Amino acid sequence: MRTPEPLPHEAERLKSLFQQDLLDTPQEPEFNRIVNLAARLFGVKIVLISLVDDCRQWFKAKVGLTATETPRNVSFCGHAIREADIFEIPDTLADERFWDNPLVTGKPYIRFYAGHPIRSGDGYPLGTLCLIDEQPRKLTATERELLQMLAHQVEDLLRLRRHLKRKQNKIKLLTVQVQSLDRSNNLKDQLLAVLSHDLRSPLISFRSVIELLAAQALEPEELEILIPEVCNKFDQTEMKVMQMLQWAQQQLQTEVVPIEMIKVEAIADHVLPWCQDCAQRKNVTLQVEMEPQLQVLGNLELIGVVLRNFLGNAVKYSRHGETITLFARRSGQYVELGVRDTGLGMKPETLKKIRSHSYQLSAPGTDNEKGTGLGLLLCQTYLNQMGTALEIESRWMEGSTFSFRLPIAPRA
Repeated sequence: MRTPEPLPHEAERLKSLFQQDLLDTPQEPEFNRIVNLAARLFGVKIVLISLVDDCRQWFKAKVGLTATETPRNVSFCGHAIREADIFEIPDTLADERFWDNPLVTGKPYIRFYAGHPIRSGDGYPLGTLCLIDEQPRKLTATERELLQMLAHQVEDLLRLRRHLKRKQNKIKLLTVQVQSLDRSNNLKDQLLAVLSHDLRSPLISFRSVIELLAAQALEPEELEILIPEVCNKFDQTEMKVMQMLQWAQQQLQTEVVPIEMIKVEAIADHVLPWCQDCAQRKNVTLQVEMEPQLQVLGNLELIGVVLRNFLGNAVKYSRHGETITLFARRSGQYVELGVRDTGLGMKPETLKKIRSHSYQLSAPGTDNEKGTGLGLLLCQTYLNQMGTALEIESRWMEGSTFSFRLPIAPRA
């Protein structure tokens, strides 16, 4: 048996083959129709569209054969791709190259083979359209012409297929670019909305103070009162800008955050100290309701940011003497983490807008506390990065519950 040798430009040929994106792809009706037509035209048992890579021949379309591939070192097509025209073996038992080939001495018992090379657009042979039968025979001149025409049809299909593939890839790329532009425009619109709404008031105040200072219209006693107020407003404005930049950065990032196993008790210790002072100033009670020995899969820093935001909002919209609860409870294969308050709550129309992510909650708190309205947007971004989502329940003048779910960590 003679083993087919690699072609002189084998590396370039294989590159061209792999660029077709054909190997190990599902059957396609266009190629199946050609092999079925060839089987009827030539009256042979087996017809294949065979693609030859570095170690096998794989069948893109086939009739009369159950195998999907055979080794290249016993293939007939490995020889056929070296030819410029049809490679024909009228009787394999009479050919010293093939009489002891395992595909001749065993299934499918090849006695006749004729294969026409199938070439890529850049001229490299990718495989063959081949005819196989259990009986010796020889192609007539008309049959050779028909086989050549069908092989050229396969080549035309390959070129059309690749052209369509390129067009589809371009469409996908354009779609992604459009989505990215839409996302950037939405981000820009949200940032401009916050800038125009939340930063206008402090900037006007700064301008008024500067004008008074320039006019020397303030007494020393008035300056002692005014300067701390201006500094406080400046700090608030700086915080708003930092929050906006942080939110914008998170919106543009697509990095996967590290997920770890976290004890729920550690989450409570991580977030509660941050808001105890502001809760005490409003005489708001903080309590914890957590099922013991719960562990979740998540990111402690992101969970901390989200729950601190929940707690901060709960304190902001709670009245003096009310209660806020940080809770964790098992829910099937998940743990529900969240904050429940008995404060102002939300009207149905406000709740609907927040759930659709089309609204920034920036209403004054019960002590007229101000905010940027970006807190929940940041929370939604962080929760999405952990594979979960924000859930909100609220009733006007009865309170709100902000929560999310994380998978229960497997036991060690």
